[in-house]
Amino acid sequence: MTYSKFNVLILARGGSKSIPKKNLIKLGDKPIIAYPIISAKNSDMIKDVYVSTDDNEIKNASLEYGAKVIDRPIDLAQDDSLDIDSMRHAVEYLDKYEDFIHLRATTPLVDTKIVEGAIRHFLNNNDCTSLRSAHEVSFPPEKMFRKKGKYWKGLYDLKHTEMPRQKFEKTYKPNGYIDIVRPKHFMKNDSLHGDKILCYVTKHTHDIDSYDDYEMIKKEYNNETV
Repeated sequence: MTYSKFNVLILARGGSKSIPKKNLIKLGDKPIIAYPIISAKNSDMIKDVYVSTDDNEIKNASLEYGAKVIDRPIDLAQDDSLDIDSMRHAVEYLDKYEDFIHLRATTPLVDTKIVEGAIRHFLNNNDCTSLRSAHEVSFPPEKMFRKKGKYWKGLYDLKHTEMPRQKFEKTYKPNGYIDIVRPKHFMKNDSLHGDKILCYVTKHTHDIDSYDDYEMIKKEYNNETV
């Protein structure tokens, strides 16, 4: 198949409430920001890797491992900042409007072959508005609760919480392993991914949002060759 190489964008702001300097915490002998950069650069299907950050330490680490850096304005790097706004900034900063891959430092154990599989799947289903990865979860949302005062209510219907999980369709959790997004869509719409999100199922993976997640990733890393 003839194809144009894809650029990769990694959003990595400096502030983090759950784990300070989260994008720079060590996994083995490298900061986690290094792993998606290295995995992407190992692929012949990738052109350039860009890191959008407001933080000089993240900038220096990204450059060290071969990425190019987009200097993100501080107002786009707040706790409530939206990915779509940082991505629009990156598109305008680079003046590049072709489809690109979104990887995350907080999902560091990225297999190059899985990324390439996602690219091929995307190219074979080009009528989508985006691609998102997800893994299967064993507990369906129909069986979950919300709180209503001092009582539980069903997330959907309370009677569903008493039914066996086998009665429900398989459920998948977006996991941040790889997304592919389209500036031609999100630069003129309020939705980053649109309403025709192409499925890409991966193995179960952890996103680092807490120290417990970090410990799980370290255990996974120590059992694998990355």
